[in-house]
Amino acid sequence: MTAYCDTSFFLRQLVPGNDRAKAMQVASELESRLGFVPITSFIRFEVIQALRFESWRNRNDRSKGLPPDQIEAALNLFLAEIGSGFRIIPVLWETVFAQAELFTRSTAEKGWRTVDL
Repeated sequence: MTAYCDTSFFLRQLVPGNDRAKAMQVASELESRLGFVPITSFIRFEVIQALRFESWRNRNDRSKGLPPDQIEAALNLFLAEIGSGFRIIPVLWETVFAQAELFTRSTAEKGWRTVDL
């Protein structure tokens, strides 16, 4: 794989913010170069969960998160892109974990959390 698009990359395309235009530009460049924007099943799950969490934040404090109608629109847009612009790519988890274990050697210095690796 030549690119790894993390959760924040996809969220920046879906919700209002300063980085939205840049994230959409990078996604367009990836789609032009690769023919799709790569996403893993894990990131798909994280994006959906993060959006729903923003709805919960808003429900508990209207000054935080996003209202349900914006979340619903973002979810619909995101899920519509799966299979067209975004392509779920397989992950060889044993390989990922083996590489991540090598990185754990620097956890004491870098403060890695498991999901960071």
